[in-house]
Amino acid sequence: TVGECVENTTIVQTLKIPPTAKKLSLLLATYQEKLKGQLKIQLVNQKTNVTIQEWDILNETIADNRYYTLELKDDFYCDDSEDMYAIRIEGDSACKAGSSPTIWKSLADTYPDGDLYIDGNKCEGDLCFEIYYTASVEIIWIYTVLVIILLILLIIVQYCFHKFGNSIEKI
Repeated sequence: TVGECVENTTIVQTLKIPPTAKKLSLLLATYQEKLKGQLKIQLVNQKTNVTIQEWDILNETIADNRYYTLELKDDFYCDDSEDMYAIRIEGDSACKAGSSPTIWKSLADTYPDGDLYIDGNKCEGDLCFEIYYTASVEIIWIYTVLVIILLILLIIVQYCFHKFGNSIEKI
């Protein structure tokens, strides 16, 4: 883990977000303690340094070793899939050692498109996170066309077996 998210500690994970992203999830832990305070989580565009969205999470609502899902605004859309974003996490003044959550991270760099920072210092590994997104309209059309082509081919093969089935057996 990255250690407890106490006040005056900033955890940042940079990442790329697909244009049709709907949700982000972070794997949080509580050490099975009764937590106090709240986490402030921001999604920031790295290129423009504009905060896209903010979430305030009451620490008492965090379940131990479970993903906490952050819903993106309905109008969220990133124009450029090459844009870098950052998930910035900070604990408020009530987040003290022994009563604050932590975030799971990998031991090695498992996400090559981003980096993990704690208080501005680059760290080994990446936060354990998930990104939920929908397929783009173009991909849906491609899959639809492929399914139609496969159905047509199946009908042709079935027709050929029905029409020429007897002559194939004689050969």
